[in-house]
Amino acid sequence: MVNTSRKRQLHCDAPENLNLQHFVTKRNKRQQRTKKPKLTLEDYEANIQKLNGDGPLVSNDADATKENITGICRKWKRFCEFRNEQDWRTAIRKCNKGTMMFLQYICENNRVRAFSSAHQYLLQFKQLYNRINGRHMDTNDAKEVFKYLNTVLAKDFTLRREKTAKPVLGADDLILLLTHHWARDTSIFPTEDQRLALATIMLLLIYTGCRPAELVDAAKGKITTDRDQRYEDDNWDNEFEGLDETKDNNPVYDHPEPWVDPKISDYDDKNYEDILTREYKALCYEDIRLWIVRNPTPGERDLLGMEITLAHHKGADRKPKPTTFLFHEEALPILCPVSHILAIAIRDNAIKVEGYTHAKPFFESNLQDPTKAVLIHWKPEKLKTPIFRQAVWAFDGLSTSEHKALRYSTFAYYLDRLGWAAGFAQKLTSYCFRRGTGNAVDGAATSAVRDQVMRHNPQTGVFCGSYINEKVRFIVQDAVLDQPTNTGFLRAFTHMSLTCDPRAPVDVPKEVLKTLPPDPEIMELTREREEYKRQYGSYSRAPLEIRKECEQLRRQIDSLQKQRDRAIKIEFRRDYFDRIHDEELERQLKKVSTNEYVEPIVHHQLPERTRLQEVLCDLSRDKSPSDIVDCRIRTIDLMVALSCRQEQEVQHSNHSSRASSESPKDQFSSRKRPFSPDGSREHPIIIDDNTEPKTKIKASPQKRQRTNYQDSLEPACPTFSKFSELNQLLRSSKKIVVVIIIIIIIIPFASCISL
Repeated sequence: MVNTSRKRQLHCDAPENLNLQHFVTKRNKRQQRTKKPKLTLEDYEANIQKLNGDGPLVSNDADATKENITGICRKWKRFCEFRNEQDWRTAIRKCNKGTMMFLQYICENNRVRAFSSAHQYLLQFKQLYNRINGRHMDTNDAKEVFKYLNTVLAKDFTLRREKTAKPVLGADDLILLLTHHWARDTSIFPTEDQRLALATIMLLLIYTGCRPAELVDAAKGKITTDRDQRYEDDNWDNEFEGLDETKDNNPVYDHPEPWVDPKISDYDDKNYEDILTREYKALCYEDIRLWIVRNPTPGERDLLGMEITLAHHKGADRKPKPTTFLFHEEALPILCPVSHILAIAIRDNAIKVEGYTHAKPFFESNLQDPTKAVLIHWKPEKLKTPIFRQAVWAFDGLSTSEHKALRYSTFAYYLDRLGWAAGFAQKLTSYCFRRGTGNAVDGAATSAVRDQVMRHNPQTGVFCGSYINEKVRFIVQDAVLDQPTNTGFLRAFTHMSLTCDPRAPVDVPKEVLKTLPPDPEIMELTREREEYKRQYGSYSRAPLEIRKECEQLRRQIDSLQKQRDRAIKIEFRRDYFDRIHDEELERQLKKVSTNEYVEPIVHHQLPERTRLQEVLCDLSRDKSPSDIVDCRIRTIDLMVALSCRQEQEVQHSNHSSRASSESPKDQFSSRKRPFSPDGSREHPIIIDDNTEPKTKIKASPQKRQRTNYQDSLEPACPTFSKFSELNQLLRSSKKIVVVIIIIIIIIPFASCISL
C-alpha cells in the first residue's frame, strides 16, 4: 500500500517552483486583458462602403518581394524622369506594350548580360504594375513585350542564354577545404571565432543541404509594412526608401574585407537581454537541442547527439516546412558537427548548468535507468541569440557581436576567399554544398526523403531540373560491356577537386601588372578629376557642385579600378589552369623529371592554432575508442581557446603571394607572418629584405579606398630610400646656407651700430 502521507509531506517540503509561478502569472495577465468589442451592424456597413471605395489592399509580401518591387520602381522613376513624365504612377497606370522600351532603357543603363536577368526585370515590372493598378497586365501586351525581349534585345545586347557550370562538392572536396582552412590558410579573420564559424557552417551546409539564409542573416533590409497603407499614397516611397542603400545583396564589396566598416558597432543598440522576440531569421540556440544519450551497449560510455531544426527556408512565410536533422559524433573531429557546435556553446557560456565550461564533463557521464537521455539546456537569455555572429567594432577594436547575426555577404566573402586560396578552378559557393548533399542523398534514399532534405515540394522535379549533377554518376560504357565500375574513378570525375591545384596563383605579380596597358576610361576620369584640382588648387576650395562631382568621379574611378583588378585576377588564374595542362603534357613527352611537390609549411601566429592543426589534420581512423574521445576533448578545448584570440594583420610584399606565372615549380617562398606580442594594432611594413621592419599605423578604410587607384598607378621605385636621404640632405644644407647668410648680414650691421 502506498504511503500517501509520505508523498504529501514531500510535496509540502519541496522547493518553490519559480518556473511554474512565472507561467501562472503570465496566464493570469493574459486572461485579464480586455477583449476587443464586436462590430455592430452600422460598423459592418461602414467598413463595406470603405473597402468598396478604396483601392487594392497592401499585400503581405515577403521581404525579398518588397526589395524587388523597390528596385524596379526606382528604375521606373528614372525612366519617367528621362521621358519628362511628371508622375510615375500615372505613367504606369496607362502603361501598354510600349513597356518594351523600358526594358531597352534598363539594358542600356545597367549591366545586363544574361537573358534570364532581363526576363527577371520584366517579371518584377509586371509585379509592380499589379501592386499599383490592382490588376494584372494585359496578356497580349505582356506577350508582345516578351517577344521584343526574346528577339530584338537578346540580339542587340548579346544576352547570354547558356547556363553556367554547376559544380558539385563531395566528401573528398570537403576534407580538402577544411584541411586548408585550418592548416594552410594564411587569410586573416577579424576574430578567430569567425574561423570556427566558417568551418561549422560548411559542415552544416553539406550535412543538411540547406541554403545559407537558414544559417546566417540574408535580409537585405528591415522593412515594416502597414496593412492599412496604400501603394498610391505618398508614404509608399518613404516606406521602402531604406532599401536603396542596401549593399548586402551583392558580394562585390566596397572594402577588401566586409567587416572594416566602422559604422557597424555593437555598443550603440539597446539592451538585448530583455528582448523575448527573435530578431534574425538565422540559426539560434533555440533551434539546437544537444543530448547526452545512454549507450545501448552495456559498459560503453554515453553518446552525444544533436538535433537542429531549420525553419527559415525559402518560402517559409507562405508554406512553412520546418525540418529537423539528426547528428552524431564523428570519429574525425574535423568532420564532427557536434564538436564544433559544442565548442561554440562553451565559448558563449550558453550552457545553463554551471560547471560545464570545458569539454571533458560531457564525455564522462554515466546515465542509469530509467534515464535514457539528458537534454542540455541553454541559458534563457541565449535562446534567441544567433549561433554565428558578425564581427563588429567595439571600444577595444574588432570583436564578435553579442547579438548581430553573421551576414550572408560576409560568409560569401569567406567562402569565396577560401576556395580561391585552396586552388579550386571553379568559384566556390554555398550551392556547391547544396548540390553535393542532394546528389549524395539521391543515391542513398528515396525521392520523398530527398525532397524533404532539400525542402522541395514532392513530384515537382526541381531536383532533376536544377540540382542533379551535370556529369552522369554512372558509366554507361561499363553497363553496356557488363563489367564492374571503378567507383574511385567515377567519384573523382563528378566532384570539384579533380581540377583543384594548390599551386594556382592567388594574386597577379606586380611585374605582370606593370606590363599591362592602363584602362582608357579610368585615365580619362582621372584626368578630369585632376583638372579640377589644378583649376582650384585643392578639392576643398572648389564650389559645392564641383566637390560633389569630384566625389562622384572618385567613386567611379574606384569602382572601375576594382572591376578591372578583379577581371585581371580571374583571367590570370584562368590562364594558369589552361596553361598548366599543356606544360605537363610537354614534360611527360620529353621525359623531364620534376621535383616532388611539397606542401608549404605555414607558421601560424597563434600557438593555439598550431596545436589545433596537429589534432584536426590527423585523419587516421585506426585509433582506439579512448584515443578518439581524448582527441575530441582536446579539439573542443583548443577551439574554445582559439576563438578567444585574434591574429594581427600584416602587410606583405606582392612577391609573398602564390603568384607564379612562369612554372609551377618556380614558387615564391612564403615569409613568416610577424606579429606584435604585446597585442598592439601596429602592422609591420617590410620595405626591403635588407632593412629592418618598420611599424606603421594602418590607415582607415576610407583613406585606403581613396588612395587605392593612385597607388596602383605609381611604379615601384627601388631607390626611394636614396631619394629620401638626398632630400633630407638638401633640406639640411639649405638650413646651413641660410644661417651663414644671416651671420654674414648681421655681423657688419652690428659692427656699424657699435661704431
